[in-house]
Amino acid sequence: MKNIKLAMEYFYYPRVRIGQRELATIAYDTFLNKRHVIVEGPNGLGKTVSLLSAALKFVEITDSIILYYSRTHRQNENVIRELSKILSVKNHPSLIAVEVRGRRFSCSNPIVANLDENELQSLCNFLKSIGACKQFLTTFSKQNEVERYAKPTSIFSHSAVKRLSLDLMVCPYEATKLLIRHANLIILTHSYFVNRFLRDTFFRNLSRNREKVAIFDECVGDGSEIATPNGYKPIRDVTSQGEGLLISAFSTGFTKRVIPVVSKYRALGKIKVRGAIKIMLSNGRSLSISLGTPILCLSDDNKHFWKKASGISVGDKVLSYDEALHFKPALVEDIRVNRDGDFYELFVSRSHNFVANGVVVHNSHNFFTAFTEENTRRITVEDLRRALLESTIYGDRLSDNIIEKTIKAFEAFSHDIAVEGSIHDLIRYLSREFDGVEVATVFNELERRGEQILRRSWMDGKSVAINVLKVASFMKRWICALDSNSYVPLFFRDDAGHGLELLFSSPSEEGKYAFRNLSASVHVSGTLEPLEAYRDIVGLPNETLLHVLPSPYKKERTLCAILKGYTSKFEERDDESYERLIKIAKALMDNIPGKVGLFLPSYEVLDEVRRLGFFDLERTFFWESKDATSQENLHLLNSFKDASVSQKAALVAVAGGRSSEGVDFPEGEMDASIMMGIPFPKPTRKLKTIVTKLDVLFPERGWCYGYIIPSLAKAVQAIGRAVRSPERKVAILLVDDRYEMPHIFKHLPMWLKSIVQSENAYTLDEFIPILRAFWQPEG
Repeated sequence: MKNIKLAMEYFYYPRVRIGQRELATIAYDTFLNKRHVIVEGPNGLGKTVSLLSAALKFVEITDSIILYYSRTHRQNENVIRELSKILSVKNHPSLIAVEVRGRRFSCSNPIVANLDENELQSLCNFLKSIGACKQFLTTFSKQNEVERYAKPTSIFSHSAVKRLSLDLMVCPYEATKLLIRHANLIILTHSYFVNRFLRDTFFRNLSRNREKVAIFDECVGDGSEIATPNGYKPIRDVTSQGEGLLISAFSTGFTKRVIPVVSKYRALGKIKVRGAIKIMLSNGRSLSISLGTPILCLSDDNKHFWKKASGISVGDKVLSYDEALHFKPALVEDIRVNRDGDFYELFVSRSHNFVANGVVVHNSHNFFTAFTEENTRRITVEDLRRALLESTIYGDRLSDNIIEKTIKAFEAFSHDIAVEGSIHDLIRYLSREFDGVEVATVFNELERRGEQILRRSWMDGKSVAINVLKVASFMKRWICALDSNSYVPLFFRDDAGHGLELLFSSPSEEGKYAFRNLSASVHVSGTLEPLEAYRDIVGLPNETLLHVLPSPYKKERTLCAILKGYTSKFEERDDESYERLIKIAKALMDNIPGKVGLFLPSYEVLDEVRRLGFFDLERTFFWESKDATSQENLHLLNSFKDASVSQKAALVAVAGGRSSEGVDFPEGEMDASIMMGIPFPKPTRKLKTIVTKLDVLFPERGWCYGYIIPSLAKAVQAIGRAVRSPERKVAILLVDDRYEMPHIFKHLPMWLKSIVQSENAYTLDEFIPILRAFWQPEG
């Protein structure tokens, strides 16, 4: 009883929901007893305030550090808002809270956009070592001044740290490192735990003498750790320029000049879509591109900014290059719309800005999710050739020799890459090419020489050369992965060409290593069952406590049902199947009076449904797009939330997509959610490799852990968006023949199974009367 009171001391809402008091007490007891616990709580429980209440009391009575991990920066912002609300009504004697974001989000240098965290740290450390980063030098001299700001009671959000850094003229990243020395609540993303490089770098800045406990909020067991990117289309070389269109990739990185340096390779892709425009310029050039492609424009005072093609007007000034790649401004003279014609889509890699027929354009979509970026690496023959060019320019013959032999090995095995190929055969081949010298030793030497080339390029005032270092670092990690249970070294072949990939397959080995840094941890989400699977996959000890919180939702207020008559199986996806999907969705939405979230298994299905349309349905539709920027997606969600009841708004999104997870829809903003199909990924060779790896770690559970459970978690996360309050009526519907199958149904979370109308699926005709009756006015 005493611990319940202490755990709820910082809970400020006047009303406590079912499960909130229990969650706060479990978290508080776990911290005190130095245990690990996994807790599944239903959507809409109000987990964040319960966890923060326990955390604030714990740091009040101990000298420990609470690490609060969320999945995204947006979720971290929600944590900070909740924390601010608590402190507006409750006093805390010792709280110093700091939000952590990486260098890429903190550094003002534009070159960071094109680097992964490893490359960025290499460059950052190098610039600091030669005194080339003025902000770092200022931070070093103002260390005491920065640390004086770390006093109770303070909350340093990322934006607050940036404002402080701007006032003091210091580096925001270095300022964050100074502030967390004094913090007792640190808010950061899951990446800072799962990624060993980020984790080790972060923990080095914390006091070794203070105990560290962690909260993993929304630690969904949805396969994020083993996800593979969908729709990633990197640059591909072409020999024909096609209708005279010149497309050269360039990077804004590694240059001291304002104008980007253009690479020597070209990329071109041509597809047919609806909605492209042709822009005619005053210099005689023209370009057909998608409406969503941003173009680099010039203001009246010649400052650069991006504007989408859909917003370009006659008279706008854009950045243009002539064939010699000399910079010239050009005016837009005419714009024509071609709704069904061909246009050039710029397939992107990390260097995702392009000169297209003289116009600088940009594609920001098709990037890896942040988590996958940090855990999966790949290198192509094209990367090796760029490194070879770099080493040749700097006259490093040994590096030339190593890279040339590596390219030769890649080419020798290219015929095997489309199938399994033999990783160990490649290593043996490289060893022979290196005259028997251990392959890891060779790439250690290449890494050393890459660092020398990087230093020389900077000292010479040229574009910074990091490709040799990048290749060497990747090859070292790829070779080490041969003996790892967390990474799978693979061959790959796709539009990018062919090369090697280092695929993050299971965090269990990393987790076992990482949890040694923590004296306790609390893992919470609405989609964790079976809890044993989550425990095994992330590497928690067997004695970890497992809790399922009671559901506050009742069948009388929450209509949960499984429907049959449709399946999203890959082999059955055709126009007839999509028409059936639309028919069922229409019938359901016709009988739901309020706002609806319609969730689909993939963007492929969403695009087909949009093509066929809901044109005879009296609803206002809001369609998620994988190509939308974060701001555009946020605008879409806000527009849906703000839509009036009379508009009968419908949000159409993808399960596991940007609008289905980590987005709050308070009461009244979504009255029903419909999951059409099961969001199973395509069973690629990569996925099968991961499942095989999991089978080795967890016999006979690989397919379940790597395929079924992650997919169901995405479905449940999606439909859970509508579930916010046990008092409000809401409908959550699962539509697929397979949901009633025992091996699928048993993996749905307990809170959902406790309110489902029947384990047997309804036909549409059977269910519509039930749906109508549910929405009848009461009393």
